[in-house]
Amino acid sequence: MNEDSLEWSICSAIAREPDRPEDSDDGLPFDPAPPPRPIPTEVEGWREEVFQVCPGADPAYVESLLRESSPEFLEALLRVPDLGRGPTLVRDHILKKGSVNHMDPDFPRTRLGKKYDPQVIHDFARRGFPLRNVDAFTLTLDPLRFRRLLPKRDTIPAQVRAHLIPLGCAFCGDRATLLDHRVPFDLVGNDLTRKNPLEALQPTCKACNTEKGKACLRCPDFQDGSHERCFSCYYAYPGKGRRVVFVASSEEDQALLRRFQEEWDRRHEVRTD
Repeated sequence: MNEDSLEWSICSAIAREPDRPEDSDDGLPFDPAPPPRPIPTEVEGWREEVFQVCPGADPAYVESLLRESSPEFLEALLRVPDLGRGPTLVRDHILKKGSVNHMDPDFPRTRLGKKYDPQVIHDFARRGFPLRNVDAFTLTLDPLRFRRLLPKRDTIPAQVRAHLIPLGCAFCGDRATLLDHRVPFDLVGNDLTRKNPLEALQPTCKACNTEKGKACLRCPDFQDGSHERCFSCYYAYPGKGRRVVFVASSEEDQALLRRFQEEWDRRHEVRTD
């Protein structure tokens, strides 16, 4: 037997060797995985409705989903009347597969047979359904972070877009391609844009819009669902030079904050002292 065959035989024997729970790799006593949390009694009755809404749902995934879900989350997920065709297909895909990946050959398709744009996943999440990463491109539902169902976003009038986009990015002054809600839509819905869209929206480039989104997600006010202090936040009103409310709690947060402030000061000469 040559060395390669011997090595393969040893690896095969190790793979077939039964686990010995009394020992661990580091010599410490084996710590078994905790038992799965029980399904709350208040959501136990939702199991049948899940399979009524999505007959092909994966039973194992449904069980794990129910362990983390609240009645409010399940009602929003299964009974919302105006979710839309694309987001509904994303929901059903997750219930059937346990996750969604826009590169999956089984990714939802339009009535014409073409794959939906990956934006449809974002449209589903923007209704208030939290998603978490399984890997770099795969997402699944995260019921523990659910707060409330969000309304569908109003279409921004073409006149508003035509007025704001040419003004350039509110942060860096470069060419704007997006309209950003000054106060996050997740906190106020369509209320502010219906009152005064020219005041509630600001033009941004894609890079600055992404950076602002990261800052909002880390903001403790955003995490608490509060928006009162957003009106005095730099990210909401950079043109007025207001001071930022966001708490920079880590080195990454502080670097992000400094980069925004330095770029704004450089372009607009706003005093920071």
